Amino acid sequence: MTEIFDDDQAAADALDVAVTDAIAGDRSDPTLAWLTDAFTVVPSAEATDRIAERIARAQVDPGRSRPAVDRPVQARPSHTRPTAARPGSRRPTTSRRDLWRWPRIAVAVLGAVLFFQGVSSLTSGSWIAENIGEPFSPHAMTEGGFALIAVGFVAMVACLDRQWLVLGVAAAVPLGIMLGVHGIREVNVWAWGAALHLTEGVLAVVLLVTFVIAWRRTRSSP
Repeated sequence: MTEIFDDDQAAADALDVAVTDAIAGDRSDPTLAWLTDAFTVVPSAEATDRIAERIARAQVDPGRSRPAVDRPVQARPSHTRPTAARPGSRRPTTSRRDLWRWPRIAVAVLGAVLFFQGVSSLTSGSWIAENIGEPFSPHAMTEGGFALIAVGFVAMVACLDRQWLVLGVAAAVPLGIMLGVHGIREVNVWAWGAALHLTEGVLAVVLLVTFVIAWRRTRSSP
């Protein structure tokens, strides 16, 4: 048992000597020479000269070569208060919110009016047809009510976020303007219907104008 251990120890010592010789430059064993070359990184002459130059410069002027990271950072006294933001810096944000507030209100009101008209078409279609003096068509009245409810719902949802306003404008403005023009011809037929359609037309115009003004001022502001 002792002889086996001695043989292993001798082999390990011989391998250490061979590795040390290979690192020192001995190339008698190709395998050890390849391994030592693979794990030995020899710096280039340029890198060696640069390191030597920095060491020499540090010895001449130690304070100059010290990196900026080592410099102590002066702490701010605890009793000092942070500088408050100027009141003028919040004005652009506040003014932008004020600009987009009006189109959001307009699209919400227009959506509610269109939704109300759609529900009225579904629940009071025969009464509406009687007042305008036209024959009642349940199929057309029902489909028109569904369309008005859908557009009104989209408009009301669009008021929740400024990014959705363009969807509400695209859906509700054309319909509101056309209903408003239609309401002009209905003035002498049924006053309540004409008032509803004219209100939708006015709201559509207000929505379009306020949206364009807010959009243009937002793009022109820095």
